[in-house]
Amino acid sequence: AGWIKAEDPSHPVVVHLIDPRYSDAGLEGDIAGASTYFLWLMKGKRGELPPERLTQQWNFVTACFGLNSAPWRRDRHGYWQVESEGGPLYWCHHLLPHSFPARTMNARDMIFVASGARCLMRWMYRSRQTDSQAGEFNLVGWDGSVLERSRLYGDLAKTLNAHRDVFLAHEPEPYRAAILFVDGEVYQRWEMEDVDRYEASYRNLFSAICDAGVRPRFLSSRQLERGELDGLKILFIPFRPWLSAQAADVLRRFVAEGGRLVVDAPFATKDMGGVHQLVTPGFGLTEVFGCKIVDMDKVREDTCGTLPCLDFRAAVTPQGCEVELTFADGAPAVVTHRYGKGATRLYASLVFERFSTENAAIYRAELGRILDWAGVGPQYRVDGLSDLARLCLTVYPRRLPDGRRIVFLVNLGEARADFRLDIADTPAFETLCDSGDARYDAGACSLGPQSWLVLIAPAPCQA
Repeated sequence: AGWIKAEDPSHPVVVHLIDPRYSDAGLEGDIAGASTYFLWLMKGKRGELPPERLTQQWNFVTACFGLNSAPWRRDRHGYWQVESEGGPLYWCHHLLPHSFPARTMNARDMIFVASGARCLMRWMYRSRQTDSQAGEFNLVGWDGSVLERSRLYGDLAKTLNAHRDVFLAHEPEPYRAAILFVDGEVYQRWEMEDVDRYEASYRNLFSAICDAGVRPRFLSSRQLERGELDGLKILFIPFRPWLSAQAADVLRRFVAEGGRLVVDAPFATKDMGGVHQLVTPGFGLTEVFGCKIVDMDKVREDTCGTLPCLDFRAAVTPQGCEVELTFADGAPAVVTHRYGKGATRLYASLVFERFSTENAAIYRAELGRILDWAGVGPQYRVDGLSDLARLCLTVYPRRLPDGRRIVFLVNLGEARADFRLDIADTPAFETLCDSGDARYDAGACSLGPQSWLVLIAPAPCQA
């Protein structure tokens, strides 16, 4: 590394290839990294992750690309390196799949491309000591023979290179919704209390908002404290007992100036050093939420308002807020409050962790109402699919520098997905490219198993 920097002082430096929660940890590198390890997601169970979980995890990890926007980053998009082939814990542990089908690998890579990847690389052959890794990664056999994985990856590479003017230039659409992410500094407190399960709140909330038709962005604590909220209309904060006074000041201004803030309990009960606030939400945020909380019990009901809940029940005392929904005994379960030009919404229990195929419609309806309350309309609408099929589908609208919109569609499901797609403000699209098993006709979409499709708005007519 020293020799490379001596020869090329501007050469990028990779900070790490670990979990995205450490992406904005103040490390002095230019390119953050993440690995798509799945070991911990199995929770000790033998078997494979189903397609809807793979869809969630790959979208979740790539959505974290924008977490590191530190001023010293040289590029304005915050590019990452992603280790898609997850290493020893991935390929030889008995809990996990030893191989992905070639079509699944291509579909996964298109999720990365949709998220802004500018380069894909695969192992031609990777041996290590036992050759175990070769069974998942290698593109050629020991004798150099071409495998199906190589043939299909070659087809993908030809397609991407043929349309490189699009795939090297597309950018995110302006974000109107965001989720405050759990970064490394906060996560270390989880590890001490062995509450790792609450991280699912972040993955599941992201998936639920996408299912409601909006792609949100993630914000780190440092981005929040730097006030990187331009253009956002609504901010969700799942499971956040720890907060800094600086972050609280930013949240207060965000709501006062017209933003919507949605949290679940426990929220802002301690500072970043673990010192408990006497009245919560702490740091003076009680006036922003129009209520105070000074006690918490175990929740003994399955829902908080309309959403399934988990573990906690905050004792909410209204101080000007509106009690929208109650628990069975009449205690406040969901409260809203106007503050300045904006408003807040507080759930008195953890509600974002339990999103699943079985209750997806409940979350879709509730989040649809919340987004509409914040003035955030759906970017896309999908009709005609079961809840399971919806969660196997990735819909990712993007924009080109000339203003034209493109939409990435990826079906990781094991069955064909036939559905109607409507994109806000862009009625007409045409097919740019696909995996060979996908079709589009005036909003009618048909994607085969592990297939993908890229749509593009027609170029404007030249006068």
